Amino acid sequence: MDLGIGADLKGKREQLLRQDALTGLDTRRVGEERLAREIGRCRREGLPMSLLLVDLVELGAVNRTRGFDAGDAALRELARRSEGLCPPPGFAVRWTGDRFLLALPGADAVGAEAVRQQLLDAPGQPACVAIAVTVQGEEDPHGTLARAHAALARARPER
Repeated sequence: MDLGIGADLKGKREQLLRQDALTGLDTRRVGEERLAREIGRCRREGLPMSLLLVDLVELGAVNRTRGFDAGDAALRELARRSEGLCPPPGFAVRWTGDRFLLALPGADAVGAEAVRQQLLDAPGQPACVAIAVTVQGEEDPHGTLARAHAALARARPER
């Protein structure tokens, strides 16, 4: 007799792989898939494509001084703000523990910089570092991400 328990567990496992439980954002796995699709779509339609990589640099300090609940709240707030800055078809993804990726289809370098400033100008949030990069020509999505990670590493304060 099959009670459907296996299917329920499989569906729950798949959801956990696709959606971050803390923030409700898509996971990096889903973000990589969506980013590749959006870059391709923007190329076909002749639109620019930019992304932001955001690092919540004070997360460790918040966790140590105010507790993990406060750190989780900071991550949820950053996720909410990030999502609000990415109108569809744009999207925000929890990239790693303290990093988020914002995909901005149709945004050129000037538009991406404006979104970056909006994100950083929000009061009451632990310090973030954010960089904006625009896909260059036929650049591979991994190349764009590599440039973004390198720029973020240069922009981050020493830990």
